[in-house]
Amino acid sequence: MNPSRRGHRIGALVASVALIVPAWFVSAPPSAARAATTTSDDVTMTVDAVDPLTPRHTTASRSFSVQLTLHSTSSHNDVRITAERGALISTQRGLDAAIAHPAPPAGAGLPIPADPPVPPLNLDAGETRTVTFTTTTSTTDGSSGICLCAAALIYQLFFSAHVTGAGGVDQRLGVASTFIPSFDGAPPEGAAAPPPPLHVGWVWPLIDRPHRLTGETQFTDDDLAMTVGAGGRLSRALEVVAQLPSGIPMTLVIDPELLDELWVMAHETYTIGAGKQATPGTGKDNASTWLDELHTALEANPDLQVVLTPYGDPDLQATAGRGLTWSTELSGPDMSQHVVEALAGRSLDSTLAWPASGSISQHTLSVLAEQDVSTVVLDSRAVTPRAAPGAGLARLAVKGSEDIAAVLTSATIERYVAQSITLGGAGAAALPSLVAELAVRTTQDPTTEHAVVLTAPRYVDPDVNAAVQTIRATSTSPFTRPIALSSAVSGTLLPTGFKELATVQPGPAGPTIGAAAHAAGELGAIRSLLDRRDPAARAFLAGLPIAIQRAESAAWSDKVFHDAGAAFANDLSTTVDTITTGVTIGNPQGSSYTLASNTADLPITVDNELPYAVQVRVEITTEPEGLPGFSTRPLPVQHVDSKQKKTVKIHTTAPGRVRIRINAVLLTPDNVEINSQALTVRTTSLGFVGVLITIVAGAVLALALIVRFTRRWRQHRRTKTLPLPPVQVDEPEPAQ
Repeated sequence: MNPSRRGHRIGALVASVALIVPAWFVSAPPSAARAATTTSDDVTMTVDAVDPLTPRHTTASRSFSVQLTLHSTSSHNDVRITAERGALISTQRGLDAAIAHPAPPAGAGLPIPADPPVPPLNLDAGETRTVTFTTTTSTTDGSSGICLCAAALIYQLFFSAHVTGAGGVDQRLGVASTFIPSFDGAPPEGAAAPPPPLHVGWVWPLIDRPHRLTGETQFTDDDLAMTVGAGGRLSRALEVVAQLPSGIPMTLVIDPELLDELWVMAHETYTIGAGKQATPGTGKDNASTWLDELHTALEANPDLQVVLTPYGDPDLQATAGRGLTWSTELSGPDMSQHVVEALAGRSLDSTLAWPASGSISQHTLSVLAEQDVSTVVLDSRAVTPRAAPGAGLARLAVKGSEDIAAVLTSATIERYVAQSITLGGAGAAALPSLVAELAVRTTQDPTTEHAVVLTAPRYVDPDVNAAVQTIRATSTSPFTRPIALSSAVSGTLLPTGFKELATVQPGPAGPTIGAAAHAAGELGAIRSLLDRRDPAARAFLAGLPIAIQRAESAAWSDKVFHDAGAAFANDLSTTVDTITTGVTIGNPQGSSYTLASNTADLPITVDNELPYAVQVRVEITTEPEGLPGFSTRPLPVQHVDSKQKKTVKIHTTAPGRVRIRINAVLLTPDNVEINSQALTVRTTSLGFVGVLITIVAGAVLALALIVRFTRRWRQHRRTKTLPLPPVQVDEPEPAQ
């Protein structure tokens, strides 16, 4: 019999037994084995690297090596390193059990000889040593290395550190396990065709937090200069893209806000902070270099696909959950031009949504559909009924016959992805488990064509070499084929049946979402208040909705950006509150005004402390409202220049000599109250009764005067007409 075919039959038999016997049975040693071997935790063993991750099927022996690290807590001499093969794994349940309980087989494992043998080790307490275990693989049954006798299965390998204890009893000091998939392209036993390849797509984000509030050239900080500079996070993320060979159609998810920020840094004079505290930005060269490298990478690799988030990369579910909105349109023609230039002329595609929370509500899905989103990337737990193991795609109903494709990610796979590509992570040590998680999707159902999408962490901080190795190993192994995200959701891989979205539990809103809600609530009043004829006011009004969307960014909920998010929320709220409180009634609170007439002008001063011209209305109300006899004549909308005061006179009518408490109310032209001031008004004029009494008294007095004058006149006239009495003239006596 052909050794290879015999190996296949033996492997199939072992695989059948593995499907029947639970994984815990394999790891449970019989009593005889327990008596022959004792265990301790004196040595911690880890698998650092496996090469190759998926050995090729060939009758010729191929070198296979595993790098191990041992850390000893006690001193031991003549430590031996042994290896053995455990049960074959073909199901997700079996793989989960093997990962959860990595205990070596007890008496049932197949020994794996080392070639060359690993020399015994002397370990001191606290010492760490690295060992390479080398052997061979082939499909020849009975070979000196690992026989890949079965196909479409996963081999679990165990490596142990042993010493000979007292009485010759073997003592196992530590153990580590790893996995290698076995695929030879031949049909499994009883199958008519070989398993179809697993289609693997990669999503790679180039996203950062916003670094501007309302302005274009005014930045809140200069952190982005370091992030895109040599050795920075985004510099390394872009280097991974540049090192990928053509043929791997990775999907780049890019925030256009980032591209616009970098364009401004590279081509314009930008500042950090505002006013007298502003300092020049330092990122011109770093931004230029990063944009050039992105341009070069896109031109060199046409297989790279680019999709854009809404600018600022808003937290879709948290934003929609607060009744807020976001725009998929770029914030003006300048941003569009900058983004197109940065993307080497690529079309601006915004048809993919990647919620940071991994789940969305039906309402949010409907909003996305209205924005022409055709694909969403979700956690597999975000749909119901729960996706079966291996299911990477689903179809979601929106309304009527409309539907959206859902890419379902696995939390377990995403954890291994993060461990394998992140700077300071496990690196190559996490790759065997990641590859095994991918392989089990094919081994569990070898007759179905599957697709799996791997996403890097949203704010990926990669080890360049480890990330490139991971992407290559998962995309071009013997059982995988790379696929573009757009191809995965547009072909026959997408199921025809529909799934529903699971209920989303609302989480606590972060400070930036609260600040965005506050600003959105005041936006209408601010638009009405500021005079759009003022260029500075127009510029501020254009930037405020952009600042609100920047506050909605998903980055602020990440712990890395928590402090920056709190500062951003405070800046936005302060900016909004400064506008809504910057125009006031200039009359002192509680001031008293005396009107000499019941119809007089009341002076009200409008104080505009803003750097923008405003339009306001002034109204007077009484306490209590609707005081009989009191009224005012409405004033037209008043224009007040920036940093100016303006006194307006409101014509009032009061009910006589009274003391009235009034409120001077400042309104926007759309009748939104922005300020009020309590005042007191007194009138010294007489009321109607007082005026009537005065008039009557005056009339009586006038009548009395007339009567008196008439009487005197008549008396005078009568005296004038009487005859005068004779005048006697005494003559002088004659002189003697």
